[in-house]
Amino acid sequence: MRRNAFGYCALRGLVRESVDAAETDAIRLHVQRQHLYGPDRFRTAIEAQLGRAVGPGKTGRPRKASSPLSEAWESRT
Repeated sequence: MRRNAFGYCALRGLVRESVDAAETDAIRLHVQRQHLYGPDRFRTAIEAQLGRAVGPGKTGRPRKASSPLSEAWESRT
């Protein structure tokens, strides 16, 4: 399927005029990371429909489950 060059350029110009640079950067970042872009209410509704998380997850390594020995050690300090 061939793109209509005139329509593409017209749409691109319209978006550049109506969307500010900061929002364009935010959209670009979300697309690169494959995250949903929109308000929290929208994200929550989509997560409920899909039954899984669609936003960014927590960064870093998961915490270890606490054990009685580690709890005893922490209470000493």
